[in-house]
Amino acid sequence: MNKDLKCPKCGSEMEKGYIKILEGIRWRTEDKPRGELMRWGNPFWPQTFEGCICRNCRILLISY
Repeated sequence: MNKDLKCPKCGSEMEKGYIKILEGIRWRTEDKPRGELMRWGNPFWPQTFEGCICRNCRILLISY
């Protein structure tokens, strides 16, 4: 992920980091329990995803 990424909402510099997830990540465009599977993770091992966060706007961007 780009190291000098700017927030799409406020334009401030985003902080690079990681999130851990125990199951797969799904993207939903509607409020439904299932969605498009973006990346599957083994439910027995945590998965780590690179991302950036804007603490001002509370926006998280991840790479999948």
